[in-house]
Amino acid sequence: MLIVSIIWARKRWGVSFSLPMIVLSVAVAVTAGTFVFAMYQSQAAPTIAYFSTFTRAWELGVGAILAALSTRLAHMRLAIRQALGFGGLAGIVISAFAIGPESTFPAPLGALPVIATAKALVRAGLVALDFAVAEPVDKLQRT
Repeated sequence: MLIVSIIWARKRWGVSFSLPMIVLSVAVAVTAGTFVFAMYQSQAAPTIAYFSTFTRAWELGVGAILAALSTRLAHMRLAIRQALGFGGLAGIVISAFAIGPESTFPAPLGALPVIATAKALVRAGLVALDFAVAEPVDKLQRT
């Protein structure tokens, strides 16, 4: 549906979308949709929700969003990246104690460790970006 909408917008108004914007849009839409489904399923059938790919896809979607934003995040000031990194590490530690056997998981409480990890990766992942993926990601985002 999203792809059809993009094609229609291009033909109708001549609107041009870059590949990174399309990837980001799809990642955000899928992540939001599967998170909402995970919240419903976590209440209705917690065991099924825990093991279902459809209720856990939002966790991968957060990583996809982070990857789509990677070159923009690379230009973030060091102090902000460090604050995000330390905040992410603190969130991971807090989530280890906050999530227990009675917690509603994978959503909404699963968002705490997932977002905390994403924040930590903003700091740590950018180091790897310089070595492993900088050139391919840059080429993808320039198209």
